[in-house]
Amino acid sequence: MKFKRSNKTKRMTVDSSTISAIEYYDKIKKELVIEFKGGSQYLYKEVPEETFEAMKKAESKGIYFHANIKNKFETVKIKGGEK
Repeated sequence: MKFKRSNKTKRMTVDSSTISAIEYYDKIKKELVIEFKGGSQYLYKEVPEETFEAMKKAESKGIYFHANIKNKFETVKIKGGEK
């Protein structure tokens, strides 16, 4: 019996004042989904795996996100947050 290996990471909650969790990263599609405080979720397209790995290791996920992901990749809002 063969087990299918997932190309997506599992949800990772993070210690951040702006980010609640990294919902998933898809290695094949290079898609990163981040959930922010307040519940909104955004999909970032064509994110290199190295960028995702560096974010996971960053001391401050929010600072890393603002410096290396925000406004650098095509972005789609996939879930609204509180208003």
